[in-house]
Amino acid sequence: MKKGFLLLESVFELFIISLIILTVLATFARTVFVLNQNINEMIERNLMINSMIIIINTVEFELGDITTTYKDSIRCNYGHEWKYLSIEYSAYYDKIYRKKRNMYDIGKTYIGNNVTDFIYDNNILQIEFHNEYRLILNKYREENNGK
Repeated sequence: MKKGFLLLESVFELFIISLIILTVLATFARTVFVLNQNINEMIERNLMINSMIIIINTVEFELGDITTTYKDSIRCNYGHEWKYLSIEYSAYYDKIYRKKRNMYDIGKTYIGNNVTDFIYDNNILQIEFHNEYRLILNKYREENNGK
């Protein structure tokens, strides 16, 4: 009778210990999953904000008067037709590129990812990221001169 009771008690203790270990492991796995998801979201948001900053700097400080507009790009010529700076949107890859052409070379730089919409109309550039965030830039805004 004593041996049966000890065996039953040992099985019960092993069962309780197994449940505790499974609970701890499940909690740890869920914590790692949530942490990984949050870190990926922060990285994506940081990349999107960096893309917005680069686009704003390019449009405000580098891009002169817009001379040519296409469905997926805006372009500024410098003196000759072959010398220009442009911002181009690739709908297939959902990316934005900064393209600069000088006399001897052509440079193309990737500046934005996960772009879902690119519209330039009436001197207003609208770029949408992730179907959520929209960047709206007015290329020729009027200066108030303190008024």
